[in-house]
Amino acid sequence: MSNRETESNHSATESNENITVTITKKPHCQIKFEIKVCPKATEAAYQKAVKNVNKEVSIPGFRKGKAPAGMIFDKYSHVIHEEFVDLVLQTGFNEAIQLTHLHPLKDGNVKRPLVHECSREQGASFTIEFEGRPTIPTIKLEELEIKKIPRPLLTDEERQNALQNLQIQFATYNPIEDRAVQENDFINISVTLISDNPREVISDQRTEVNATGLPSWLRQKVIGLRADESAEGMTEQDPALTKVDPHFQSLPFRVTVHSIWQGDLPPVDDELAKQVGLQTAEDLLKKIDERLNQETEENIFKREVQAIENLLVEHYPIDLPQSYIDSNKDARMGPYFEQLEREKRDYTKEDYKQIEKNIEQSTIFNLQLFFLLRKIASDHNITVDNQDLTQELTRQVSLISSGKSGIDFNDKENLQEQLHNFALDRKIKEYLINHVNFKD
Repeated sequence: MSNRETESNHSATESNENITVTITKKPHCQIKFEIKVCPKATEAAYQKAVKNVNKEVSIPGFRKGKAPAGMIFDKYSHVIHEEFVDLVLQTGFNEAIQLTHLHPLKDGNVKRPLVHECSREQGASFTIEFEGRPTIPTIKLEELEIKKIPRPLLTDEERQNALQNLQIQFATYNPIEDRAVQENDFINISVTLISDNPREVISDQRTEVNATGLPSWLRQKVIGLRADESAEGMTEQDPALTKVDPHFQSLPFRVTVHSIWQGDLPPVDDELAKQVGLQTAEDLLKKIDERLNQETEENIFKREVQAIENLLVEHYPIDLPQSYIDSNKDARMGPYFEQLEREKRDYTKEDYKQIEKNIEQSTIFNLQLFFLLRKIASDHNITVDNQDLTQELTRQVSLISSGKSGIDFNDKENLQEQLHNFALDRKIKEYLINHVNFKD
């Protein structure tokens, strides 16, 4: 039998015939047990302690475990007492866990028990604090509502840009050596941010000199340069952008033109279609429309999922163990600052504090989201089968060329686990999309 009496918002009492536990919950999953053990239970622990010691010690004239209890007590009373206290603490703590269903976090910090009393006659009283597992709430997706993102129609400009990118892949290039860069040329350029510690951000990369290939502020600098010539300027926000970044910081840069090329683009015909595995130019145009629509749907899917995830964390906040936060934050901060060192980028103490704060906030959000999504998967039996793994592998392979694949294909040992995690994540997100409410 068990009964519970709530004492406050953060404390409660559980009891059975052996123990009474007062539970106090503190932030970051810190839990305090104040445990009282009844005399009957401590007497049982004492008798067990005597037997345990008897099995381990030798008394002349008696076999191990056969010496009279009184003789064992007279000679090894201090050993029996230590064993007695250990047994009371161990059995009392284990029983409190079973009674309250509050478990210590694996590898979490369990503080040394504070023993107030421990005797055969009076029973025992002790306090123990530990870091518990986070409590994940039950999530009601039907109560979440997000705004439906409208599906835009494909424009002729989008089709033309996609088609031109394909033509560029199969273009032939002839060097231009007798003039400077002009609009619609192809050039190989490098761009360096110049400061006390210069940092190259583009290295000998080929691009087209037009609005698609270069931002306006960079295009203005390269037009008129000859091969191996450089120009300097300040970075700017592209006026073509519809959303202005209020935190944008203009930086000095140097651009160098390494070579100038005339690109002869292949015509859009059946021959070009066959180079990409299709039969006719009509098939090619249909395939481009199909791919652009898929990209649009994927981008909208990501935006709607992100809106749902933000709502999940907002509506179902989770108190997290500090050890989880610290270990995950440290795992992200190390590589971040190593990257800054490689790029020779300076940062002040104030910068460090702000970066640490931002990473901690992001870590807390991601941890809460991880637990919530896994709770949804568990509650709704969302699992991954071989077909899901095959589809995820195909999806990740298609993203390699754009650098957007999240899979490390060189890590053969963990490839299956990576695919499983990505496939499960995808299925959970699809479940979210299908079970929240959308408003126009």
